[in-house]
Amino acid sequence: MPPAQQHEKSLPLLPVRVLVAVPPGGLGAQLEVMRAWLDRAYGPGGWAAAAAGLGGVVNDAVAFYFRDRAAARAFLARFSCGYRAAPGRGL
Repeated sequence: MPPAQQHEKSLPLLPVRVLVAVPPGGLGAQLEVMRAWLDRAYGPGGWAAAAAGLGGVVNDAVAFYFRDRAAARAFLARFSCGYRAAPGRGL
């Protein structure tokens, strides 16, 4: 199953989660850029993503999962635009 189609409950080996808000128009081509970078950096099995809607809206956020905080931090360093919607837990 491709990482983007995995369900949150099936990800126990990837305990670190990063939530990414999805703008109203979607992520567009940026999502493919993110996936390609993640595959190169961590391999297809080193990360996963799943819909993680906030407030009951399924498509307004994506959760990216990583094995450790270092990988999550590298992802944030590469793709974060500096905004933080809510305080993180230990990142």
